This record gives sequence, C-alpha cells and structure tokens, in this order.
Amino acid sequence: MDNAQIMAAIKYHRENLGYTSSEVADAIGYDVSKYSRLENNKQPILGSEMVSIAQLFNMTLDELIHIPTRKR
Repeated sequence: MDNAQIMAAIKYHRENLGYTSSEVADAIGYDVSKYSRLENNKQPILGSEMVSIAQLFNMTLDELIHIPTRKR
C-alpha cells in the first residue's frame, strides 16, 4: 500500500464521518495548508500522524487505511 492509497482512505473516512480538513489538521497539529499537502499526496504521512487521525476517527490503524468494500 502506498502513500496515495493511504491518503485516499483517510480522505474517504474524513468525508464519511463529517470531519473538515481543518478539524483533522488541528488533531495532528498542522495548519490546513500543510494537511492539504498530505491529503493531496504532496508529502508522505508519518505513522504518528496516522495514529492521531485514527484516534480522532475512533478507528484502528487497519480500519483507517482501508476503504471498506461493498457487500453484495
């Protein structure tokens, strides 16, 4: 799994949980523009940042980095 896939999953969860970019940026101690660079895959996300986001979303790291698949 590469950084782009991880950030796509984080963005998916952020939007589905109703968090703004600003709220997530605050949770990891970034300003919105720096968080935007993460979400747009302009810089790699650190493990500590993923842990903070997972805590904010009340998810495990495994849940955070995967987009759920639809059940048929």
